[in-house]
Amino acid sequence: MYKWINGIKYDSNNCAAEADREITAAVIQPGTKTIGYCAFHNCTKLKSVLLPDTLVSIDAEAFLGCSALESLILPDSVASIGNNAFAYCVSLKAINLPNQLKHFGINAFRSCPLTNVSWKENGLTYWQHTVRGADRDISTARIKEGTKMIGDGAFTSCSELIAVEIPDSVTEIGCNAFGGCSHLTAVKLPSGIARIGKFAFYGCTALEKVTTPNFSLCIEARAFEKCSKLRILELEPNFNTLMCA
Repeated sequence: MYKWINGIKYDSNNCAAEADREITAAVIQPGTKTIGYCAFHNCTKLKSVLLPDTLVSIDAEAFLGCSALESLILPDSVASIGNNAFAYCVSLKAINLPNQLKHFGINAFRSCPLTNVSWKENGLTYWQHTVRGADRDISTARIKEGTKMIGDGAFTSCSELIAVEIPDSVTEIGCNAFGGCSHLTAVKLPSGIARIGKFAFYGCTALEKVTTPNFSLCIEARAFEKCSKLRILELEPNFNTLMCA
């Protein structure tokens, strides 16, 4: 049994099975679990797709040849992306990879000019080698090895954050990166750290201790402003701190 809704055909298995080839915008119905094989194949006028948080799988060639599609947000529920699912989407530049993703098909993004690929892992959103954001209710954060930067505002207002583990690969902490993390009590900076941006720990009112490695470090203006409990800034021997504008 099939039914058509706004140019998309659904079957009884909660699958979006087919689409009108002239469709320009697709809003997939809540409750849909699958985008079927070739469902949007060669929908060359399709520019936007809104996916529900019930979606589990995007089957092979589901969006193959959707040449006008520029970006897509995949819900965290998506666990499988099939072979050639987005192949030859020649305008697709931005997409996120969900935290639950377990199967990533062959040539899933073949000939896609992706420049902005982000993914979630343990409550943190990454883009390339940067932490770009965090779940606002996160309490502990372990940043993955290989990360180079904690981006501007990445943990802003994560008021439940009490501990963060930063790997030695991180060289920069961006502006306002931990601003308003009012339960964060201590931070151990990595050995590779070179810059702490403006307002990086602004308003971390529970922060009592920051430990720094034996490296020259640029600390930009007001990085620790309104850290009212900060009493200990541990500097290793021969540490050179540069206060930067």
